Amino acid sequence: MEIITHIVHVLHVRKLVGGIIHTVFALHVKRWVAVTIHTVYVLFAKRWGETIIHIVLVHNVKKWGSSPLNL
Repeated sequence: MEIITHIVHVLHVRKLVGGIIHTVFALHVKRWVAVTIHTVYVLFAKRWGETIIHIVLVHNVKKWGSSPLNL
């Protein structure tokens, strides 16, 4: 009977440890994925933002002439 109790206990502890490791791992992966997506998004947004500002500036300069006083 003790052996069965011991096996059940070991399996239960293993399951618990496995569950904790899985949860920690899942949270870390989620965080990493979120951080990666955020970083990529920020970099792209920055690049896109700069590109859009550049296009708008160039377009407006062409439209208004070289003098900014024509605003």
